[in-house]
Amino acid sequence: MVLDLGAIFTLFLQFVSWVVRPPSEIRNIVKQMEEVGIRSMPVVLVTATFTGMVLALQSYSGFQRFGATSLVGSVVALSITRELGRCSPGSWSPAASAPPWRRSWGP
Repeated sequence: MVLDLGAIFTLFLQFVSWVVRPPSEIRNIVKQMEEVGIRSMPVVLVTATFTGMVLALQSYSGFQRFGATSLVGSVVALSITRELGRCSPGSWSPAASAPPWRRSWGP
């Protein structure tokens, strides 16, 4: 465990030394952020669509037993928002990627 912490600390120091070393290529960093974040939206949308369709199909058969089929849309929308909302580029933050019991915002 101590060796792992030492390796992590060494990696952190290397990271800091590369961040502060000139030349700073902010333009390339922003370009890469756009490539990874904004241009991944089609993949996120396709994933959400197919996941939503499967979830709706599975939920409908379960809700039909209790006569609550009108709630399928709300349940699917809430589930997709909660689960895949973290994947969308607009919600990348330490708070959004933390497990629910560690988040400092929301209910």
